[in-house]
Amino acid sequence: MHLSWSWFASGYFYGNFIETPEQARFALFSGGIMPMMNIALGLKVASALFLMFTVLTALHIAGHERQDSEATGQEESSNREEAT
Repeated sequence: MHLSWSWFASGYFYGNFIETPEQARFALFSGGIMPMMNIALGLKVASALFLMFTVLTALHIAGHERQDSEATGQEESSNREEAT
């Protein structure tokens, strides 16, 4: 574990190890690994938001179905009481 932290703290983790020619400096795609890391982070955040939205929607739908079935059950029991 100490080895992994020393690698991260050394700065090589964010080093630009993808070579770019001198003419491409300060161009859009001269950022080395950082644009790829930004895209990866954006995909991770988007997938987490999508998962959260999906789970909350499923819970909301399940809650409405439960309320509908309880209301239907109450109506049927009141109809039976009126009939007797």
